[in-house]
Amino acid sequence: MKRLHCISLSHKNYDIQVRSRFSMSPEQCSIALNELCELETVNEACILNTCNRFEIVCIVSDPGIVFSWLSLRTKTNLNELLNYFVDLSGIDALKHIMRVVAGLEAKIYGEKNINGQVKQAFLEAKKNNLIGHTLETIYAYSFQVSKAIQNHIALPMSSITQCFFHELDAQYSDRYNKNFLFIGTGKLVKEVLTNLIPYEPSQIVVASHNPERVCDELRRVATVIHINDIAPYLFNTDVIFSATNTTEPILKDSDYGHFNPKRQIYIADASLPRSFDTSIRRYTNVRYFDVDDLASLSEKENKSKYCNLDQYLDGLINKEVLSLQQILDKSYMSKIIEPQREILRQYLDNVVAKTINDADFKVNPEKHVKKLTKELSGTMLHLCTILLRRCCKDNDMKTINDLRTLIEKHNNSYLLTQKVDDR
Repeated sequence: MKRLHCISLSHKNYDIQVRSRFSMSPEQCSIALNELCELETVNEACILNTCNRFEIVCIVSDPGIVFSWLSLRTKTNLNELLNYFVDLSGIDALKHIMRVVAGLEAKIYGEKNINGQVKQAFLEAKKNNLIGHTLETIYAYSFQVSKAIQNHIALPMSSITQCFFHELDAQYSDRYNKNFLFIGTGKLVKEVLTNLIPYEPSQIVVASHNPERVCDELRRVATVIHINDIAPYLFNTDVIFSATNTTEPILKDSDYGHFNPKRQIYIADASLPRSFDTSIRRYTNVRYFDVDDLASLSEKENKSKYCNLDQYLDGLINKEVLSLQQILDKSYMSKIIEPQREILRQYLDNVVAKTINDADFKVNPEKHVKKLTKELSGTMLHLCTILLRRCCKDNDMKTINDLRTLIEKHNNSYLLTQKVDDR
């Protein structure tokens, strides 16, 4: 457990501008996972990259190695990086992972989309051979707990989609006959579109980096264009929803002249980094919401409702963390401790055989038994058990070596009563 670390940067630490500096595209995440694979002290790892957080969950003996790697990769001064990121370890990391998977650490409290994002991150890490028995156990258990947690959450606004429609209704008297522009073709865009179709939009345009790859589901309801061809469509647009991966703003200040100044425009930018240059905020006919702004709508709506709920769910999480810790300890026992016990048994059997064959023992066995019994009285096995338990608890290979040293120091000691009785 001591080697489990969660190196985290989230909305709780810093705003969208800082988080954008560390955001990675799926391709960049895959490359980063390959690089993590090459670090000697990293046994298992998973990278979670969402609009709310960037986290590296890993089994590592020295987390400083991961920080140094991340510093080089992001071209960020190491001391600056250490100020941005929180390093959770052991049971604290375990609890954090479980809360994240359940949506309890999301900016939109109880958000369900995070579950799918974590699963995708887990599968990507597994594809890169970075998921071993420990992280497999942790995530499998956390996904089960997440299902139970979601049954307790019934908040009016618990997703970006709900926040988007909440503000859409605040901007317009009805949802009908509007012109919509979507930037991106991912799950979030499809979710918003699915909820929008019943309101008979006048026009739906979907802009993509790769329009040739856009699925038939979107083509049936929308005009599909390349992301570089957006400008001509801006004049007639009422609502823009963006959820895509981008390294820099897609629309800049020079593009905003294409908007109709007489039209009220609502922009929901769920991308990280932002799809729009922040100078968009100075236009009086434009209402612009980035991902943090959208999430704040949920916070205002749900704050009074989820305070008591979070206390209850946090208690539930604490119980599940203890259960998971026991599973991990038991797993570690079967993998590491039991083989060491077998080494102990074999060694002591050898000591028994050597002592029984000793010439003096054959002359006066009772004397040897009495002496050894007095010296030991089960001390050796008791001490070994203590060491093994400590090793199991701390995941500490040094303790295993201490155990071997203890065995060597007691090579003339063993409870022979049973062996003598057998003779």
